Amino acid sequence: MKTPKETRAVPRDTRPKRRTGPGETVVRHGVPVSGGLAAGPAYLVLPQEIQVDERQISVGETALEVRRFRLAVRRARDEIHALRECLVGDTDETGLKVLDAHLRLLEDQELLKSVVESIRRDHVTGGASLRSVFQKMINAFESAGTEYFRARSADIRDVKRRILKHLDGNQREGSIIPEGAIVVAPELAPSESAVLDPERVRALITDHGGATSHAAILARSRGIPAVAGLGDLSHHITSGDWILVDGNHGVVVVRPGREELKQFAARERRLRRHSAEVRRRQSEPCVTRDGHPVKLLANIESADDLDKVIASGADGIGLYRTEFFYLASSHLPDEEGQMRAYRQVLKRMRPRPVTIRTLDVGGDKFASYVGTSRANNPFLGLRGVRFLLLHPDILRTQLRAILRASVHGTAQILFPMISSLEETREVRRLVEQVKEELRQEGHPFDERIPVGIMIEVPSAVTMADFLARESDFFSIGSNDLIQYTLAVDRGDEKVAHLYDPFHPAVLRALQKTVEAARRAGIRVTSCGEMSGDPYGAALLLGFGCSSLSMSPPCLAEVKDLVRRVSMTELRNLVEDALRRPTGAEVRQVLLEALRPYIGEEASLG
Repeated sequence: MKTPKETRAVPRDTRPKRRTGPGETVVRHGVPVSGGLAAGPAYLVLPQEIQVDERQISVGETALEVRRFRLAVRRARDEIHALRECLVGDTDETGLKVLDAHLRLLEDQELLKSVVESIRRDHVTGGASLRSVFQKMINAFESAGTEYFRARSADIRDVKRRILKHLDGNQREGSIIPEGAIVVAPELAPSESAVLDPERVRALITDHGGATSHAAILARSRGIPAVAGLGDLSHHITSGDWILVDGNHGVVVVRPGREELKQFAARERRLRRHSAEVRRRQSEPCVTRDGHPVKLLANIESADDLDKVIASGADGIGLYRTEFFYLASSHLPDEEGQMRAYRQVLKRMRPRPVTIRTLDVGGDKFASYVGTSRANNPFLGLRGVRFLLLHPDILRTQLRAILRASVHGTAQILFPMISSLEETREVRRLVEQVKEELRQEGHPFDERIPVGIMIEVPSAVTMADFLARESDFFSIGSNDLIQYTLAVDRGDEKVAHLYDPFHPAVLRALQKTVEAARRAGIRVTSCGEMSGDPYGAALLLGFGCSSLSMSPPCLAEVKDLVRRVSMTELRNLVEDALRRPTGAEVRQVLLEALRPYIGEEASLG
């Protein structure tokens, strides 16, 4: 058992409650972000409210205010180091990565210098200057056009709150989370999520947030069932209320009745039996019942993820997100640094393939580097390959790093957010130009490195037959493809329920994409969350995807499904699903066909 210090939470919620009647059962549907079932007493937590001193200061006060700010930063760093000590020796590195990202922000001299300069120039307090400088960064991240960067803005908010807390000087100690509790919060800051101990915390439910929030990512990595996007549910809960959490389907029951408790306990027993069976078969070959081998790959963000990938038995890396380099630095990463990072991953995974995706982010993240202005609608603005083609120097640097590293393993290059044949031709032209530069400079590289494109927007689906002729492979980014096809931002809890991987329009987009790849004789994989869901994986394989890439914890469940079905069954399943006019009917088809193989507790969107 870990020491109590790593289970400290934010202060208890003292707000007046808009409560339902005493003992009244409340059932609420939210966004399922981490699978599993859990029951236990509620423990309410609430972020600390911090007042910012808005007053103007005199010239004579600026030196003192700068010293106060620097002392607050130093105390915030000490606090993060103390939190890190709680996690040292933990086999899960996800929490450490969160805290390390916060330390990088607290040690970013250019960022801290901006705050100090604002204090001196504008004659404002450290708190007012900090809020102004950090808010510009937060706005850029939230409008960057990808869920990844919007979610990472939470890191900056968290660091800002931590420094403000030390500037305020009126700190309150967090209380200890009781063992076996269900943590209930409007929203958890990243560092608060990082120290949630799965030996004490039974589940996590939040009013806000989604599948890509830090709390969701950490809950999944630690096996803590979690549901987000529950509206104002925390207002209807008092600490101690008994709660049932279904992280598979996103259902939360507050103050359940006797019959609900009985049914839930039976479901927990069935889920434990199924999980034990899956673990026993994890090391067996990934081959369907009728002899079709299936490659299961892993998604990663950095070399820190490789231990989990190797332990999962993945056949390679299907998606190496390179945004980490740009998130972790206040300046553009150079060629040598990127090349060393790519080389490390390729060497560890050799001879297994590693697909490296070029930078996928909106231009707002780089406003301070390249002078771009903030986009009004970042999801439809300057992001992905559009940004890279507008700033080919950034792309050339990354391509040089990837190509130089390619001799150390089996590398593939993947371009995001392709929407036209012109973009495909232009990025391939740039790849050839960079290759020629490296030849002239005497740098070795893989001359036959495959170059693929992501299918994420409807125009790419419509043009898939032309795009396939000039690509070495397709990778379906199901998360964005679903969002763009259905015009739904799944990060917006008001419309998240409309995000439907089994919508007939989505299925037809997948069918057209895979058929175009098959006719052109190229490989097609999928690297979105649909790949890691057994029902989604079944459809993708039935359509004809040659491999699936997913978060490492998902591999065991998907592999178990693959071994229990035949490819003929999956193809017939797809044909049946394509005849259905609604998502609800598609789900019913999937349930009837796959429930005997997957188990009744598995999520179905």
